[in-house]
Amino acid sequence: MFVIAGTTPDRFVGRVIEQGYDNLIFLDAVDFGAMPGSTILLDSEQMSARYPQVSTHKISLGLLAKWAEANGTTKAWLLGVQPESLKPGDELTPAVRATLELLRDLVRGITSEVMA
Repeated sequence: MFVIAGTTPDRFVGRVIEQGYDNLIFLDAVDFGAMPGSTILLDSEQMSARYPQVSTHKISLGLLAKWAEANGTTKAWLLGVQPESLKPGDELTPAVRATLELLRDLVRGITSEVMA
């Protein structure tokens, strides 16, 4: 299941928890000091430690990850992409767009294998 949550992922986490998924992956723009288009994969502990309250969302992704994991069956992750800028309304740079296209293809490949 894919959900495009925009800036309100908190509106969807409850539904994900109720479904009892094994994994929840947040894909978001994250400033981790790398070159634009670079990626980082963090588990919920790393998310909370690295980004305790810094968020473009109303609730931090670290807190949402902890909430999702409270059921004891779901593991939450953050797949972050380094943007050139975090300013609202900025266009995607070519490097970030290329990374997102690669991630889209990767996720499609994984899900098609799992569903086959």
